[in-house]
Amino acid sequence: MRVIAASLLAALGAVLDPVQIPSDACSMQDTCSLDVDVAEVTTALRGKPASENEKIYWEARKELVDLKTQMQKVSAKAYKANLALLTTPQVNGTQLSEMTSKAEKDTLVVFFAPWCPHCQQYVLHDKNGDPTKAPLDVFRGELEADGSLKHLDVVSYDTAAHGREIPS
Repeated sequence: MRVIAASLLAALGAVLDPVQIPSDACSMQDTCSLDVDVAEVTTALRGKPASENEKIYWEARKELVDLKTQMQKVSAKAYKANLALLTTPQVNGTQLSEMTSKAEKDTLVVFFAPWCPHCQQYVLHDKNGDPTKAPLDVFRGELEADGSLKHLDVVSYDTAAHGREIPS
């Protein structure tokens, strides 16, 4: 099966051969990009050749989009790795409801947003970006060392991931 990606150009009256990409060239998780000659597209759409500045602009724009996509993937990978290094358990809305309804011991819930710099430096890592020294983990470790965790749970709650599940 092949994907035809020239319907927009055809709808605009451009006379270009369809650009075909094998359907297995990218998955739903990947961003697919088409390598189309900017000069051909500009000429077809406007009826006049692209200027050198337009070519540079569109090439730079394509490169920027590709870099942003790559950065998003790397950021997501780093975030998951960061969470794996933390010792403070993360809970979702269901788990939090269960913890509070059982009321076996007091619970300190630290709500955080992963995009917030202040939250990051308290929950996800220290001021130098080291997740093994995150202040919340250090605090939890101190409570564990003196036996306080027998009477108190310390958990974190990612509001970006589970914001709509916050129990009332």
